[in-house]
Amino acid sequence: MSLSPRAWLGAPLTLFLAASPLAAQAANDLCANAISISSGVSGPYTNVGANTELAWPCGAGGVDLWFTHTATCNGPISFDTCDLRTNFDTTIEVLTNDCNNPVSLACNDDACGQRSTAIIQATLGTTYLVRVGGYAANRFGTFYVNIRCTTLPANDECAGAVTIVDGPNGPFSSVNATDSGPFPCQATGGSDIWFRYTSTCNGPLAFDTCSANTTFDTVMEVYDGVCGTLNPLGCNDDACLATASVVVVQAVTGGVYYVRVGGWAQRQGLFGLNVTCSAVPGNDECTGAIPLNVGANGPFTNLFSSDSQPAWSCAQGGSDVWFTWFANCSTSVTVDTCPGITDFDTAIEVLDGGCASLFSVGCNDDSCARASSVTFQTTINTLYFIRVGGYQALQGNFNVNLTVSGAGNLSTQATGCGTATMVASGQPNLGGTVSFRIDNEVGVPFLWIGLPLGVPLCPPAACTIGATFESIVLGDTLQASIPCDPTLRGGSVLIQGGDFGGSGGCPQPLQLSLTDTIQATIG
Repeated sequence: MSLSPRAWLGAPLTLFLAASPLAAQAANDLCANAISISSGVSGPYTNVGANTELAWPCGAGGVDLWFTHTATCNGPISFDTCDLRTNFDTTIEVLTNDCNNPVSLACNDDACGQRSTAIIQATLGTTYLVRVGGYAANRFGTFYVNIRCTTLPANDECAGAVTIVDGPNGPFSSVNATDSGPFPCQATGGSDIWFRYTSTCNGPLAFDTCSANTTFDTVMEVYDGVCGTLNPLGCNDDACLATASVVVVQAVTGGVYYVRVGGWAQRQGLFGLNVTCSAVPGNDECTGAIPLNVGANGPFTNLFSSDSQPAWSCAQGGSDVWFTWFANCSTSVTVDTCPGITDFDTAIEVLDGGCASLFSVGCNDDSCARASSVTFQTTINTLYFIRVGGYQALQGNFNVNLTVSGAGNLSTQATGCGTATMVASGQPNLGGTVSFRIDNEVGVPFLWIGLPLGVPLCPPAACTIGATFESIVLGDTLQASIPCDPTLRGGSVLIQGGDFGGSGGCPQPLQLSLTDTIQATIG
């Protein structure tokens, strides 16, 4: 069968119109045509083909339908689209019953997954407007509306704040909570409940929802003062566990503090609330910086830390803690938080100068996945400051690895006999340190440093003196620092250990056990 040109042009247009939302415009697309719905579950409805008559205060909502509901109780009424048959990302708003001048009473995007809940304080017999739309004005599908008289949490407002104490508190539930007001750190925050705490300490006081009991994305604000005249002290959205919150304030013993916990985009659920006095790490500021060693350092945490000056030159960094590294050589050094115990998105910065006059040498956000790394060239006899924080002030646990660059290495020659063994650690690079330790000794241990030798001892036992006796150290440990002398690069020394009275090596009268020989090549 062939189509005529007119049929060929008309067919896709017909199909387009059939599939277009414009083909299914609902009667209650306008406020003036709102449909009355009663308590319980009603539906299904579809917003396919709907328009947006009035701008939304939440969720960038749109493509909405209008309803009215007459309250059957005094007190809180919940309006939601949480029915599992609702198949798209909804927004819901409750307004006064006046299409000419409607006033928003509650608005919500996501409360039960991508579905929505709005709660108002209703008056028996009063009629309210309800509209349901799609997130970002481009979501549409089938939805159900559930209306019920409900009970607010006892601490829904400041006057009913629940007392909390030092340590873990909860779990608490914010389900059915209303909005007490905007959060200054997260415009979409809401569905909040209140707590009251009396400080047991002078100094840093931390509140956090970093708990295994926390099931949703929290927002938190802390105040002092009294209900009705509260003074905001700090606000946080995401700081730990990706979506949990931390606020640190300076407390005085006996001071009363109010804590308001809500949800991002008015999310609701269970959460734990921890209170910790004097929680700020000792290296929260430059003046308390902790020295780093070559190799792996940690574990550390920046939990409860503050934002230090100067401002970060990368990553919008914050919640930082401080370290130092003294460069006794002119060389290249790398510091990183690359995977180990690091469990959040870190930022790292290296600075020079004194604590009062720091300037950035290098700064990095993501180098090894979400961890960070900075490589910098050192100046001899210079103290560098290293701070580790979180991208946008995130917090968590981390390790710091410090590597002095160079081609130095440690290798082993099989010269040992008997039970004595030797363990070597460190990096034999200029300015670095190396350590050697004899293990499993039973007699009198000693170590020596020398040049290659390779002389068998007490055959047929497999004992070999691997190094000449240029320097001898009594005891089971030797630690050596590599001088900052470029002429040493590429040179090697050998270290071996012995145990007089050790077993399994040379028999009596020597009764000597020898370790393998370690060759340290300087880089």
